[in-house]
Amino acid sequence: MTLPRLRRQQPSLGRRPDRWSDMLRGAAVAVVLIGTVGSALATKGWHETIARQRDDRLDRAASSRTATIEGVMANYENALQAAARCGWPRTR
Repeated sequence: MTLPRLRRQQPSLGRRPDRWSDMLRGAAVAVVLIGTVGSALATKGWHETIARQRDDRLDRAASSRTATIEGVMANYENALQAAARCGWPRTR
């Protein structure tokens, strides 16, 4: 059994591709370029958002630690004052 031969079209040297192919190729290039630029802009905006959220989180954590330390120091000062009022440590 022999397979039928497929006829291949030989490109003619003087013939340009049709206009429709040129337009589709141009549109495809434009879509790729627009997609690349859009992706770059979205990435930049995403990075700025992440950096701002990180900075806010660090600020909140620092404020929380500061408040905790101030509370501990106030308790320590109160304990020292109470100890001084009751005369501790007593020396004989």
